[in-house]
Amino acid sequence: MELFSLIFLSFIGLLILILNGLLWFKVRRFDKIIRDPSSTGSNKILFHKNKEELQKLDKDVQELYEINSRISKIAKRGICKAGVMKFNAFSEKSGNQSFAIALLDFRDNGVVLSNLQNSRGSRLFVKAIRQGEAANGAGLLVEEKKALERAKQVVF
Repeated sequence: MELFSLIFLSFIGLLILILNGLLWFKVRRFDKIIRDPSSTGSNKILFHKNKEELQKLDKDVQELYEINSRISKIAKRGICKAGVMKFNAFSEKSGNQSFAIALLDFRDNGVVLSNLQNSRGSRLFVKAIRQGEAANGAGLLVEEKKALERAKQVVF
């Protein structure tokens, strides 16, 4: 019984050695293909094709990064924050038909538009905003200040 076990384990050991040898040759061949692009064979063509595709993808990613940078610069110049406040300007029975809208860029520069509605008509007022405050000494209504604060709280 011991002789059978010894022969069986020797056979298993021999199989392991043969498999290790085959794997070692495959790894060496793969390593040679990667390190030596001048070697012949279809693997060389596949490797260079993948390399070219990776270079193309890298170029595409760089182009997309540049486009994203340009879009970000343009977006920072545009309106990206808004706040709205509806209210009853003259305490009449007309309801909350008046409103104030604050439109700001990412630096809190922009305008506040106010539409004051009464039974005889409406009036539209525009006030400039610089760095989150009324510019040119223009005073803001309480509702305009609320619309401005709502716009400042917008996170983009």
